[in-house]
Amino acid sequence: MRRVATYSWGFVSIEVDWHCYQDRNLVERFFQKIKKFRRLSTRYERLARNYQSLLCLVSAAIWLA
Repeated sequence: MRRVATYSWGFVSIEVDWHCYQDRNLVERFFQKIKKFRRLSTRYERLARNYQSLLCLVSAAIWLA
């Protein structure tokens, strides 16, 4: 259970799926790391296959770092 502030007068307890939350957090942090690569974030590549290749290359570089 997690307490979430709803109004100035109180809190409401909601059920949270922590495994789903951890996966979501991992994906969000990955996208933040991808944004550091300017060429990928601005999408300079015109062809989809070139963009996909660059995405794979950046993903491997992040994974190895």
